[in-house]
Amino acid sequence: MPQPLRDGWAARAGEDGTLMAGLHMACELLAALGDEFGQWFLGNSRLQGALTARNASILAHDLVPVGEQVARTLYGIVSEKALDIDTRIEELRKRGAFVCVSL
Repeated sequence: MPQPLRDGWAARAGEDGTLMAGLHMACELLAALGDEFGQWFLGNSRLQGALTARNASILAHDLVPVGEQVARTLYGIVSEKALDIDTRIEELRKRGAFVCVSL
């Protein structure tokens, strides 16, 4: 782990020295290690704004419903990046869809 992160995160570690890293912290580490995704994540202001709204919603840590526009923004940003990472994303989405069964 790069020393600047180690220094900053040391106070957040548990008594046994372990650290639970959420999405943002994981991407901070990736970016510090020179990873392209981590740098993209931290540098994408539209994504950060939408995640802030999502984190203040009942989907995460608060009581405010997330609006349709925030949900669409997050979906669009994540879908675009997923396609950039793997061009098979549409095929994978279809395979991961719920199956409807008539009884």
